[in-house]
Amino acid sequence: MEILDYYKNHCEQLKNKIEEKSEKEISELIMSVLVFYLNFENFNAIVKKNIDIDICHEKLLEDLRTNNLTFYRIAYQKTLDKIDEYADDYEELEEIELLILAGFDFAIYEDRKLALFHLFDGIINMLDYYEQFSERPEYWNKMLETELSNQLDLLTQNTININFYQEKYNGIVFEKI
Repeated sequence: MEILDYYKNHCEQLKNKIEEKSEKEISELIMSVLVFYLNFENFNAIVKKNIDIDICHEKLLEDLRTNNLTFYRIAYQKTLDKIDEYADDYEELEEIELLILAGFDFAIYEDRKLALFHLFDGIINMLDYYEQFSERPEYWNKMLETELSNQLDLLTQNTININFYQEKYNGIVFEKI
């Protein structure tokens, strides 16, 4: 099967399995998946630099659990409103920064099912980026293959393991590319 067909099929399966989940399960899955992004050592610095808020991981996860996200949404919207791509001092972000900020954005997005889909897709994009541009493409390809099956497995579990991504990526170093 062509890689694009496989990816398209994977996305359809993700969407279908996400639709079957309750609000509580979606919330737990978002918290679990967000941990992937939080594991990047420069996550806090990227959010601080681009959105101008300090992130406490525990508080963010608790706010996600309780759906207390207004502060984050307002801060993110203010940042978007200030972006001027035509300004002389406009600084284009690196791909990893964009993916991390997209992960943060989707974690706080109001449509929780769509947010979960995009958080999963962001992980695929991140691992694909590392496969394409790192000095260890075989390693990242294996991580990507494993991630695709793990996403579907996570969505079929009866009990959500909120620590899934913490356990899975503990000790994995995402070097600067």
